[in-house]
Amino acid sequence: MKDKKKESMHSFVMLSLVVIAVAILTYIVPAGAYDRIVDAVTGRSIVDPSSFHSIDSSPVSFMQLLSAIPKGFTEVADIICFTLVCGGAFAIIQKANLIKALIQTVSKKFRSKGVLGLMVLFLVFALLDTCLGTPELCVMYMPIVLPLVISLGFDTLTACAVVICGSCAGFTCGLMNPYTTVIGQKLTGLPLFSGMGFRVALFVVYYAVSLIYICVHAKRIQAHPEKSPTYELDQQHRASITEEAAVQLTSRQKISAVFSIVCFILMIVGILRWGWDLPEMSGILILIGIGTAVISGISVNSACDDFCAGASEVLSAAIMIGIARAIAVVMTEGKILDSIVHAAVQVIGNFPPALLAVGIFLLATILNFFIPSGSGEATVIVPILSPIAQIVGINQQTMILAFQFGDGFSNSIFPTAGFYVASIQMTGVKYTTWLRFQLPLYIIWFAIGSGALILAQFINYGPF
Repeated sequence: MKDKKKESMHSFVMLSLVVIAVAILTYIVPAGAYDRIVDAVTGRSIVDPSSFHSIDSSPVSFMQLLSAIPKGFTEVADIICFTLVCGGAFAIIQKANLIKALIQTVSKKFRSKGVLGLMVLFLVFALLDTCLGTPELCVMYMPIVLPLVISLGFDTLTACAVVICGSCAGFTCGLMNPYTTVIGQKLTGLPLFSGMGFRVALFVVYYAVSLIYICVHAKRIQAHPEKSPTYELDQQHRASITEEAAVQLTSRQKISAVFSIVCFILMIVGILRWGWDLPEMSGILILIGIGTAVISGISVNSACDDFCAGASEVLSAAIMIGIARAIAVVMTEGKILDSIVHAAVQVIGNFPPALLAVGIFLLATILNFFIPSGSGEATVIVPILSPIAQIVGINQQTMILAFQFGDGFSNSIFPTAGFYVASIQMTGVKYTTWLRFQLPLYIIWFAIGSGALILAQFINYGPF
């Protein structure tokens, strides 16, 4: 009898086991609570760090455990709705070929520009993911970019790096990333898209550093192709280059692109000036989807199918958000959340705040291996990290930034980052070959991120 292939544990199972484990802890960990007070400046309810006290034990019953996940879904219903709508709306945009046409246009325009072409493509991918948070589109980008990069005399690794590193750096800095920045700030009560200036500066730094690293490799390989770790693979790609047919946008599709951009700008203005939240953002995304379909000529039935297909692609992430929230539900109902926070503070409370921020960076990095979903990971750890940060003197904005660094950068090296791994495999590059190339850049990213967190705490990165 042949041995069955060992399968990795599904994220749903892993999170559900954590929910059960936390329920068991409610029978072991003494119950406790901090008093909450209203901050006079922000009007938020915050933890009084000197008020921790023991309270009567309240272990979670079997029925409370069973209902924890439904309650978790209820508590984050707006986030789940936003996630599904985002996936559906962008599926319609993809059906209208707007993003694909953008990538092809940039590729064609800078075909003969060598390194300049790499710079522009890298910037496009970084901007797309820092605004849209859609790394899954890398699978679509790769067949378009690979022939271009190879024809310019660079290697397959360079093509992988331009797409994956551009996407990863943009996603992590998260100027408007709906799956990390928006959800993290929503969970902590921060104004949506606050702290933008610091993030823009980080985006510029990471863009420049990453591009230098990639271009040094690309120029070396262009001068000496035989030195590429993927030399034989490069030869195969060069011999079999068949570029995809160019996407020709109709006048209606071009108008729909303008419409989408205008709506997106309107959404940003609404958030910053009129205090819009996730319901309004979801509404604008629905408008973008409907408007794109109508203007570009997609039939009603087809648009509905596309929307459902796009929502289904992010359905697992949406479910993870609900299951992850159940962990906080169990800890709250079992009255051990504050006890766990208090214990953590006792261990790390004497650390310098800047080092604690780096510690959050490390913690999020470790968790990202097991929970390869920015939104899911945010829902798991942000409710725990938020009060810890309050007590030890770390701003919520800095804490969210540390979480984003841990969640994002490690996607470029972890085998559990499905979309990036799939993109690498499409080119024929072995994972070990990619890891040898990417690991030095990841170390650079980590060092810059640690320094940025120390600076963020020093400048009191806020608003709180």
